Amino acid sequence: MHPLYNTSTFAERFAEEAGAELFRVQHHVAHGLSVMAERGLDEAVAIAVDGVGYGADGTIWGCEVLHIDLNRSIFQRLGRMEHIPLPGGDLAVRFPARALVGILSGFMETEEIKGVLSRDALDKIPGLELVVKQVRKNINVAIASSAGRYMDAASSLLNICQERTYEGEPAMKLESSVRDTGIRFSADLLEVKEPSVFPLVSTGEGMRESGTVRVIPVSEVFGTACELLKKGESKPGLAYAFIEYLARSVAEIAADAARELGVEVVMSGGVAYNSYFTPLVRKRIEAHINMLVAAGDNGISFGQLYASKMLG
Repeated sequence: MHPLYNTSTFAERFAEEAGAELFRVQHHVAHGLSVMAERGLDEAVAIAVDGVGYGADGTIWGCEVLHIDLNRSIFQRLGRMEHIPLPGGDLAVRFPARALVGILSGFMETEEIKGVLSRDALDKIPGLELVVKQVRKNINVAIASSAGRYMDAASSLLNICQERTYEGEPAMKLESSVRDTGIRFSADLLEVKEPSVFPLVSTGEGMRESGTVRVIPVSEVFGTACELLKKGESKPGLAYAFIEYLARSVAEIAADAARELGVEVVMSGGVAYNSYFTPLVRKRIEAHINMLVAAGDNGISFGQLYASKMLG
């Protein structure tokens, strides 16, 4: 659906030349559909967790619980992560400390943030004061509900990785550092009213109906982590707590929805490769994962094809 992607512009041109109808399938819906296709499902609750995907509302998605219904040709966003401000957009992907500052700026003053960031993190953000002002004035700031950016920010806070030199590096290094020391984060899920019901495949603007979306708090958890760090808590223990909290939260939203709707749960996306996250989700809820195609972005074309086969 991203209007600037090469694949999007190619598809528009190719469809026009071929006289064919163009179907746009949202990134995370396609992740969910890739598992649904493997299992022959026409309705499911999908957990889609990754770094980035263009959302149906124009923001960056990446930690989604969706109800996908092929019979009615719609999907509904049931849950997401609290929005993370990304100062500088793609710069915040390369330098995770920017995502961390985006989170901390919501409840800390600049001097407090300086006290939390490691020397390595500060070295990656020349002009911290300007970055904080950038976030607060919303100048060149992308908004993301992304599991990948959440893990990147955690990796920066714990001084595990301060620069991404390959895909998924901060999150993978966070994963490799964990040890369960019994630390757990706790925050009550929030509820917001926002556009949440969208057409399963879009041939234009389509409908956007509002509904209640459950939101996983981020700021509160990072505030708690900062306090625990000051008290000398184990960084590997905090790394585990970040992953466990996310897994527990998406599992709760998906379990409640699946029970109410009477459907199965599927899970896909790059974060599903995390060797702690996925077992922690499946410990709480039976969630089917990709077995025949990749859970990462090279598997979404299978989900897109499934949508076109079922609805075309």
